Amino acid sequence: FIFKYSERPGTKAADRYPDDIPEDVKKRRNNELLAVQNANSLADHRTWIGAAVEVLVEGPSRHGRRADGPVQQLTGRTMTDHIAVFDGTDRLVGRTVTVDVADASAFTLYGTVRTGEQVGVSDAAVSREAQPSAAPRRIGLSLV
Repeated sequence: FIFKYSERPGTKAADRYPDDIPEDVKKRRNNELLAVQNANSLADHRTWIGAAVEVLVEGPSRHGRRADGPVQQLTGRTMTDHIAVFDGTDRLVGRTVTVDVADASAFTLYGTVRTGEQVGVSDAAVSREAQPSAAPRRIGLSLV
C-alpha cells in the first residue's frame, strides 16, 4: 500500500516541520510510486502462471454467484497470502484446494481447481481403501 503524505496534528513532525509540498506534487509522486508498485506486483504474479498453488477457500468473490447453476466464482488466499480467484461450489468454502494458475493481474491470481482430488480425504485414507480389508485390530485396555 502506498499513501500520500498528510500531516497528523499533535505529532512532533507536525509541530516542527511545515507541510510545504504542494498537493499536485504529492499526487504526482504518489501516482508514480503506485505505477512502480503495480508493475512489480504484476511481474511477481506472472511468475505464478503455470504453477499449482494451495488455496484456502474463503467464499464467493465480488462477482460471486452465477445464474446458471451452483458453480460460482470463489476467492481464497494462497499459503503465501496471494489472492486467488477460481470457479467452484459452496462445498469448497473453508477447505484447502489445489489451484492451477492460468493468468494473473497485479493483484490477483486466476486459475482452476485441480479436478480428481478428493477434498477432505487424506492420502492415508485413500491408500487404506485400496488395500484389502483385514480383521479389525483389537487392543486390550487395563482396568483401573
